[in-house]
Amino acid sequence: MGTLFNQLPRMQHSNSVELNALEIGESVKLIQEDLGITFNQALELYKLSYRVHNDDIKDEQLAGFGKLIQELIEVLEKEFDWKYYGCKHYESRFTKFYQETYLPQRFGWEKRRDHLSSLVVGGEMTREEAIAEISSEPTTEHTKEEEKSYVLKKLDISQEEFEAIVSMPFTDGSEFKSIKGYKEKLRKIKIIDDIARSRREKIEKRYENN
Repeated sequence: MGTLFNQLPRMQHSNSVELNALEIGESVKLIQEDLGITFNQALELYKLSYRVHNDDIKDEQLAGFGKLIQELIEVLEKEFDWKYYGCKHYESRFTKFYQETYLPQRFGWEKRRDHLSSLVVGGEMTREEAIAEISSEPTTEHTKEEEKSYVLKKLDISQEEFEAIVSMPFTDGSEFKSIKGYKEKLRKIKIIDDIARSRREKIEKRYENN
């Protein structure tokens, strides 16, 4: 339907859904003919290809949302003397601890990289601004220790138990059951890539026209 601030009118969206349904039916028939499979099998392949492609575009629905939040923050600070808590998800003490203590200590990962990258990709921040922000500490070591003590107390975990947890051997994600292997096999089927590429081009064209 477009981005958060560029939605199609309800009737226009309804018509586009009908058109897409016809196109989907034609695409499924082509898959059926090309691969010599049943219609239901072709439909399942199409649905899986849509899921793979949808992973690439799902963030587009929130384009511009970060700018709106920033404007709201400025109003709250100016009108109500509100103090920003520092980073995305820091409004919760647990997620703050998870992002600034657990993830870096356990996996060596700075969660702000994901958040800032999304802002750069969305055009709401320059790469240079993101690098400058990621280079600075969002809080002090004293505050980190206070937050860790608070969370560990709530979880009834001692400092020693926490250190044992973050020092445990890693388990590769491939050791858990998932559909990743199946999806990788599907990616090798040329028709899947063709469908995903066609849908991407249609979506990009629709955004350009709006």
